[in-house]
Amino acid sequence: MRSLLVIFMMFISTLSVAQGERPKGFPDNGEEMRIYRVDSTDYKIEADGLMHRVTRAVKVMTPELDRIFLFQIKQGSGAIIIKDQKGIVIEIWLLPDNYPLMES
Repeated sequence: MRSLLVIFMMFISTLSVAQGERPKGFPDNGEEMRIYRVDSTDYKIEADGLMHRVTRAVKVMTPELDRIFLFQIKQGSGAIIIKDQKGIVIEIWLLPDNYPLMES
């Protein structure tokens, strides 16, 4: 019985590493996505194959928790995307390059 518990605990710890723990200071809510294109003229981003409207006052945070502008996002960046009730992106939290993002 004890060995079964040890195996289960090892399995659970493997899952948490595989999915990645969000960096300290990052929100627990939001969707993890990869950003492929940024349109700072029309305030849209392409993430995981879909276009998402972005509010003009979008909050964009780097992995170091510095605030940057929408146009400064690098293509291919992993991010946590938070939307309002209307589905408009209000926050973008850029993830570290080594963060294990689940690809869709």
